[in-house]
Amino acid sequence: MYGAGDAMWYTHMLADYVTQLRSGHFPVYAGTTAYAFNGAVYPLRVAPLYQHVAGVIDLLTGRTLGFVMLQHLVVVACGVAGIFLSYLTLCRTTPQRRWSAAALSILYLSCPGVLGTIYTQDLYMTWMTVPLAPLVAYGISRTFRCDDLRSQVWLAAPLAGLWWAHAPIAVWFTAIAAFSQGVRLLLSTRSPGTIRKAAFGVGLFAILAQYPFVSVSEIATPNTGQSVVGPLAHPEKLMEFVTTVFPGALKPISAHAQLLSDLQLGYAYFAVLGMLLILTLVFQRADCSVLLASSCILLVLVIPVPWFTATLWRLVPASVVRITYYWPMQRFYIIIAASLGTAAQLRFGLGTPTSKGAKKLFAALLSLGCAWSLWESRQFIGAAHDRISSQDATLSASRLENAPLMDHSYGLFQGLPSYFSNGVMDPSAEIRVFSPG
Repeated sequence: MYGAGDAMWYTHMLADYVTQLRSGHFPVYAGTTAYAFNGAVYPLRVAPLYQHVAGVIDLLTGRTLGFVMLQHLVVVACGVAGIFLSYLTLCRTTPQRRWSAAALSILYLSCPGVLGTIYTQDLYMTWMTVPLAPLVAYGISRTFRCDDLRSQVWLAAPLAGLWWAHAPIAVWFTAIAAFSQGVRLLLSTRSPGTIRKAAFGVGLFAILAQYPFVSVSEIATPNTGQSVVGPLAHPEKLMEFVTTVFPGALKPISAHAQLLSDLQLGYAYFAVLGMLLILTLVFQRADCSVLLASSCILLVLVIPVPWFTATLWRLVPASVVRITYYWPMQRFYIIIAASLGTAAQLRFGLGTPTSKGAKKLFAALLSLGCAWSLWESRQFIGAAHDRISSQDATLSASRLENAPLMDHSYGLFQGLPSYFSNGVMDPSAEIRVFSPG
């Protein structure tokens, strides 16, 4: 077992899903097996991609692996897919610059704000977005360069996938995508064909992304009200967490990545950002500027600028703040890293009015950035060694009678149902009927 309580929770939810698949039951239902007999709907009803990927890997491996190993394979598969999909999309952006595509992909996966989500935060749903974020960034940039239906598919499909993976990241990337398409339409001739293609993209997204929206809207539990309603209980804590990571978020990663500030952009990406800002002031390019502007706004929301950051957060709708929750740094750095990578590849592609000297400087910065980012990763590896349980402890935690009923089960609701107990319970002694009859 790797990680803390959240990792254990996700293992049990994976076991609940895979156990039903192995017995031939699909679709899978909440509260069916002993791993989730208390009716746990989280993440199956709100972010089912994690369990679905686990089910596919279980099928491909002949249903022979334990649940902890399956969970590890899900993480590895997403990491490998993330770095290669980043490389492939960057190569499609500028085929002549494969060296920069490789370097930017290394920076993407080794970004502290990306690695930290799984190494030290147990954010399995967040990690599921790692392969999808570069696809969304590519889709945004492609719509500016190719006004066709294929571009709309490249944008709508992975954006819908983000909603299946993790809503807090999806809602912000959807806003960025909507902003980008608004800018694109304003800059275009707005011909009937262009508008029809954009409408096709919106319709495709609505079809592919409908499950999480319908599912969440229909979740209810007795006497606790509807799910995901109202603002955060303590919205002021969000700015408190944003403030506490400064100036740590601008320093090297701490020993074994023990701090929240270790979820950060990293010096390599700051160097890329600086180069992009300088060149964008000289050479305007709409797709690059949209991705760069969006990244800067998100960065300001997690690195406090006196008065300005707090003002921006007050302008964010309460429902979006609720979905984002108290730690926006867990959500934003994957979006920023994917967006800056695509923007950098666009800016330094052949055919752009950039001097050879600037390209050489950018190559040197990328090389040094990769070396530094990979060197910094050693702290996360150290954190991993600290967080691995022994084999005996893993086996004990995996036993059904030790499965904890955590309040994750009802985290989407305003309150806990009367039958909930935060602890270990015997499933056979807790089965309840649906009605007095």
